[in-house]
Amino acid sequence: YSIDWKSDLDSYFDIDPVEGTISTNELLDRENIAQHNISVVATKLNSPVLTSRVAVTVHVLDINEFPPELASPYETFVCENAKVGQNASLSAVFSQCDSTSISLSGFLTIRPDRDLKRSGKR
Repeated sequence: YSIDWKSDLDSYFDIDPVEGTISTNELLDRENIAQHNISVVATKLNSPVLTSRVAVTVHVLDINEFPPELASPYETFVCENAKVGQNASLSAVFSQCDSTSISLSGFLTIRPDRDLKRSGKR
């Protein structure tokens, strides 16, 4: 087995000449190239020599390389007389690369079985 060098000018891939297993020579980055089209040649060295060629498409899956980041500040405001289970709103940015921000809905849990600690005189 071999890879037609004209189909892989940057030598992203290699192939085992006996087994035909395709492997990468370097890291692939979907943001640069989402799919690679290479041509694999199978050759049988008999008399006569027999060859076959097949097009192989390698689809590179996207992986988010950046950890999620919460938008600052990390606070929200809720009125002191808020009802149990009232929604609070937070905003998160999922990555520097994706530049996607969404509004997440969370819950402020008010536990009536707990005493509130207050400072100062009553």
